[in-house]
Amino acid sequence: MSILARPREIARQTPDDRLRSIDMVRSVSMLVVVFGHWLMALVWINTLGEAQFGDALAESRVLQYVTWILQVMPLFFLAGGFSNGRSIVAARKAGTPRREWLASRAQRLITPTLPVIAVWSLGVFALGRFIDPGLLRVGTIAATIPMWFLAVYLMAVVAAPFTYAAWERWGFASVAVGAGLAILIDVLRVGFDVPYVGYLNFLVVWLTIHQLGHGWDRRPKPRTGWLLAGLGLILLVGLTQFGPYSVAMVGVDGAKEMSNNSPPTIALLALALFQAGWLAGMTPTLEKWLKRETPWAVVILSSGFTMSVYLWHMTAMVLLVLVSLSFAQGLLQAVPLSADWWATRPIWIAILIIITLPLVLIFQRFEHRSARRVSRHPVALGFGVAIFAMALAATVTLGLSNAAGETRLWIPLSAFVGATLAGVVEIKPKSTHGI
Repeated sequence: MSILARPREIARQTPDDRLRSIDMVRSVSMLVVVFGHWLMALVWINTLGEAQFGDALAESRVLQYVTWILQVMPLFFLAGGFSNGRSIVAARKAGTPRREWLASRAQRLITPTLPVIAVWSLGVFALGRFIDPGLLRVGTIAATIPMWFLAVYLMAVVAAPFTYAAWERWGFASVAVGAGLAILIDVLRVGFDVPYVGYLNFLVVWLTIHQLGHGWDRRPKPRTGWLLAGLGLILLVGLTQFGPYSVAMVGVDGAKEMSNNSPPTIALLALALFQAGWLAGMTPTLEKWLKRETPWAVVILSSGFTMSVYLWHMTAMVLLVLVSLSFAQGLLQAVPLSADWWATRPIWIAILIIITLPLVLIFQRFEHRSARRVSRHPVALGFGVAIFAMALAATVTLGLSNAAGETRLWIPLSAFVGATLAGVVEIKPKSTHGI
């Protein structure tokens, strides 16, 4: 039976008015990030036989410009804003309570993410005594770093009923307010050196892009879209060439310029404008192409495992690095960014795909688990999602292991508590029947 048989059947039943380009954007953006991580992370054995870790972006200014294409999370948040808005409208029409809507959306993200935290927490507990604590911490952070965006996106889901209400009332003015607030925060951060204020842009910048997605039904016409893309590109060039912002749209180790990703800056908003304009310009062409059965069936197929690939692709790379350091150091002999290094990248990525595949087959079931109905108050649900998001943030920034190689138990415990409040984990009271 063809792997596309079922997706083709679904494709034939898809309503003509579905905005298929948004589904494609969500899947493609996640896969682009996966290949970007695999390509940009550097691991090699130096002439002294020592393992070295680095970042291709730190070694090449040219590659930093490539992030203007590879940093596609703005498109993901835009697509998320559109989908969340559509879902809210559908829930209203169906009379679905807000708590059920929130539980359903949050569980889609929490359910496949919880096993990553559980597996790596158990791994640290089991192997912490046998692996160098520093190497273990690097490995856990590398494996879990893709979850940073889920922490922010979960907050966008919690805020979606309110941000969509703002969209319905004020339209694009609500997007402008968000952009203005992000600019103010950057002015305070850069111009007045106000400490820590920049971290507010983790929510402001990404929620502004998410807000733009709420209005994607009223996206600009293609010609206007291309003009907006040009404006975004001009702003991007101006901010990075004449302003304090880094050229790279992701974090770069050792960079002298201000990071655009942690915390986000208005340069990332300029990138979002560039990408949104491009998408508006390309939408008619993409929609026409996706009306064809095969391309649309491929999008349907890929959307069924994209989240699992995203969550486990760095685990696959950590496993490959550990095996290579122990048994196959020849894979790590090429000098980074040399001709030999580039020539071996297809082999490197092919091996990573092979390692990722069984991980996806094992854990994909969590991606497709149906959301459970919960009776909790929306405030309790939101509180649970917030706790889980903070656990994700702690996982990425601190790592699941401490300096002694021991599991930071409070992180997985916090994730478990948050998941329980969000209805992902159910604790049933012990039966007293027969007592």
